Amino acid sequence: ALMLFCLFVAVYAYVEVCEKFAYWKMLVLILGCVGAIYSQYGSAFIVLPLLGLFYLNNMFSKESNKKRKIIINVTYVICLLVFALPLYVFFMQKQMANNQIAGHAVSFSLEVCKDFPVVLGQIVGFFFHQTSGGWKWIWGIFSIVLIAISILLIVKKKMQWTKVSLIFSMWFAYVLHYVLVQLHIYAMVHANQSTGFFCRYSYFYIPLLYVVIPVCFYEIYKMKFTIDVKKVMFVFAGAGVICMSVSLYTLLGNWHKSFDDVYAQIWIDEKGWEDTTYLFGTAVHGFEYYVRENEAYQDGYLDNATMEVDLDNLPDRFWAWRTNWNGGGWQVVIDHAKELGYDVTIYDDSGYTGQLAFCVLNEK
Repeated sequence: ALMLFCLFVAVYAYVEVCEKFAYWKMLVLILGCVGAIYSQYGSAFIVLPLLGLFYLNNMFSKESNKKRKIIINVTYVICLLVFALPLYVFFMQKQMANNQIAGHAVSFSLEVCKDFPVVLGQIVGFFFHQTSGGWKWIWGIFSIVLIAISILLIVKKKMQWTKVSLIFSMWFAYVLHYVLVQLHIYAMVHANQSTGFFCRYSYFYIPLLYVVIPVCFYEIYKMKFTIDVKKVMFVFAGAGVICMSVSLYTLLGNWHKSFDDVYAQIWIDEKGWEDTTYLFGTAVHGFEYYVRENEAYQDGYLDNATMEVDLDNLPDRFWAWRTNWNGGGWQVVIDHAKELGYDVTIYDDSGYTGQLAFCVLNEK
C-alpha cells in the first residue's frame, strides 16, 4: 500500500514539475520515488526512467538555468549516497544474488522473447482477476495494440514532452522488468511458471498504467475527432476509478502470496535445522531464501531439508513445510503421520498458500 501511494505521488509530482518547474515539486518527486523503492524495490523499474528523464530534460532544456542545474545535480548526488547506495549494498545486491539460487538453468532465447508483446497485457488482466481461457488472448491482443499505439504516437504525432516521457517510462520499465525476470535477477521465478510477472511483483505498474493508457487512447482519438476535452477527461477518470475498484479484490488477495518468511522465523526459533524438514510445493527455493536471510542463519541449516519423502521410513521427528503451488503431498504426509501415532503440531494451515507442521512420534 505504501509503495502504491508513493508511486502515485511520484507520477503526479513528475507531471506537475514537467509542466511548470518548482523546487518543492522536484522534492516531492524525489521523496515519492525514495519512499516507493524502500517500500518495494521493484518500483525501481518506474522510478529510474522518471528520475532519469527528469534529470536529462533539465540538463538540456533551454529553460533550465545554471542555478537549477547545480541544485538538481547536488540533490541527485546526495540522494544517491544517502538512499540509493545503502539500499543496493545492504539489501538489493544480496537479494538479487539469492534469487539465482533456484535449481534450474537461466536462459534467454527467442522462445522466451516471443512472449514479450503479450505479457504486459496479461499483467493488466491479472489486476482484474481475468487471465485464464480466452481472456489470456484478449489481454495479449490489448498489449500488442498498446505497443502499436505507443510507437505511432511517438513517431507520427507531436506531443508534449510530459506525455512522451510517461509513455517511454512505461515501456522502459516493462522491457527492463521482462529481461530481469527472464534472467532470474528480479523475482524468484521457477521452471514453467512466471510468477515474477504477476502477484506482488507487478503492482508497481499500476500508477503509471493508470495515466499512460488513457493518454494513449486519448491522443489517438484526438487525431481523428474534435472532442470536448473536459468530457473525455471525466470519462477516463471515471473509468479509472471503476477499474481500480474492480482490481482491488485481486490486489488484496495477493498482498501476502506466501508465508515462507513467517515460517522461516518459526522454524529457526524452534531449531528446525536439527530435524529432517520435508519440503512441499514448486517454489521450494523460498524456504532457502528466507532461512538464509534470517540473521540467525549458519552454515548447515539447510542440510536436513529434502523434497523426497518415504512414508514407510519416516523419522521420529520431522517438519512438513509447504511453500506454495502444487504442494498437495503435505496433507498426505500429515494424515499418514497421525495414523502412525505421531503428535502433530500445526503451526499454520493456509491451504495452497502455505502450511507448516512439526511431527513427533509418540512412543506410548
